[in-house]
Amino acid sequence: MAGDLKIAAAALAGAAFLAVPVRAETPVTAFPAAADSAEWTTLLSKYVDGRGLVAYADWRGDAEDRKRLREVIAGFAEAAPPPPPDARLASLFNAYNAFIIETVLDRYPVASIRAIPGAFTAETHRFGGRLCSLDEIEHAAVALGGYRAHAAMVCASRSCPPLDRRAFAAEGLSRRLDERMRAWLARPDLWQFEPAENLVRAPRYLDWYRGDFERAGIPRLLSEYAPARFRGWLARGAFRLEYLDYDWSLNDRTAGRGRE
Repeated sequence: MAGDLKIAAAALAGAAFLAVPVRAETPVTAFPAAADSAEWTTLLSKYVDGRGLVAYADWRGDAEDRKRLREVIAGFAEAAPPPPPDARLASLFNAYNAFIIETVLDRYPVASIRAIPGAFTAETHRFGGRLCSLDEIEHAAVALGGYRAHAAMVCASRSCPPLDRRAFAAEGLSRRLDERMRAWLARPDLWQFEPAENLVRAPRYLDWYRGDFERAGIPRLLSEYAPARFRGWLARGAFRLEYLDYDWSLNDRTAGRGRE
């Protein structure tokens, strides 16, 4: 009963437009110039497969593509006159994903991003003229872009949302974020919808960042982005939530790789 009351309250909270930012503050206040995302797309399309898994071993072994990644990362380093809001968001998403891949490549083979000390908390990534942590970049993106930002940034783990094979750009960004939400909720290993049991098994991620999602209304956002056959049932909000175990093993494309 308590769970149903929470779901009902979340549904009322969903009266606000789904894409509104969820926090007023942001730890990142300066941004790089809007960059050409073509080079980052070239690298992603080469090393990321349709499941969002990364060929880390191949990437680490290609000196030229390691250099190209460093050049992509260098493009985030310096502050510029404030770009438009969607360009800021695209830069945050691209920077987060590029920084975390570089973090893994520097230590590969590694079993998990959690085996790398300070991977999320160390202020070692230069963005917009100062050193930032991955956590700061993530929080800034959610503050500026709302809960859909969580589907765009990938924590190098198998239970993360799938990594896209394309860079983000300011043009059409809202549409891309809707696409990433749908791609995430379409994954049966990450989200399990059981209408006969009135049950949604969600990734633990939803629990960790529940406040971000509840501001939009969990039944409403699930009915917006889940596979079409579940949307009417989800919109009614009469389901229980359970959380799946989170798999922190590396989102490595090659089975058996990524082990120390």
